[in-house]
Amino acid sequence: MHPIWQRLFINPKSKRELKFFGKYKGDRWDHGFLWSLKDLEMYPVLEGIPIFIPPYSQSWPQESLEKLVKNDMIRKQWERGKIVISRDDIILRLSKMVVNRGRIILDIATGPGGGFIPYVLSLDPHKTFLMNDISFGLLKLWKDFLGKEGINSVSFAVFDAREMPIKSNSVDVITDQAGFDNIFQGDLAVVEAYRVLKHGGILVSLNSVIDRECFSKLPLDIRRKWESKLKLLSTKCMLAEVLKRVGFKVLSNEFRSERELSPDEGELPREAAKYGVRLRIKHYATVAVKR
Repeated sequence: MHPIWQRLFINPKSKRELKFFGKYKGDRWDHGFLWSLKDLEMYPVLEGIPIFIPPYSQSWPQESLEKLVKNDMIRKQWERGKIVISRDDIILRLSKMVVNRGRIILDIATGPGGGFIPYVLSLDPHKTFLMNDISFGLLKLWKDFLGKEGINSVSFAVFDAREMPIKSNSVDVITDQAGFDNIFQGDLAVVEAYRVLKHGGILVSLNSVIDRECFSKLPLDIRRKWESKLKLLSTKCMLAEVLKRVGFKVLSNEFRSERELSPDEGELPREAAKYGVRLRIKHYATVAVKR
């Protein structure tokens, strides 16, 4: 855990500042726990990674993690990031914006793809990212890989983005690559993003939304079922609309591409195909600032 981030953790419920009790490696946390001294909750820190979600609530079962290792997916995503930023002008521009604006950067719901981290670190390997996911095992894979690459500017934390254990007004930049899209009740994560950003801080996102015209062709009961089941932003509205409601000023919301979803890409497109509906998804690049 980079020393910059070690000062920024709070109890996600009480919002009290957390103190570390345990062993250090140099000036960085190693093994121990975080505690406010006043709350009942204590949060373990394993190999420098604070954990705010119990194992039974974490994603990515061991079998899935083993497949990632077997297929060398972390390294492939890292290399892919370098290729993408050399070919995609929008991602290159957004990544340069992060480099120029960000000293303390939080990547939301990073996943095996690595979020914006491969893009930005290919431009400046010293940027102090915090990589977030709800799986300790997945973050450990990234930690081990980046350590072998000689990169020590990235920190890791297991927490729910809808209830961030981060101090208010403390982060310069939040990056997101489909993270908000895939969070259940993702609008709550957007509210939290607004809270932890400094005034004048920016949110940079690559996001998507299911085309409403296609979705509306499904029977009403099917639409209601999926809207209730998923509560994902991608089935309701563009991220930019939620950002505005929360209080962000949207600086840009660029349409990137559109494509048809294959029935093999998930339960929703598979069920839609049963009714003769082929769903389409639209991709956007969005930049917003906290007023």
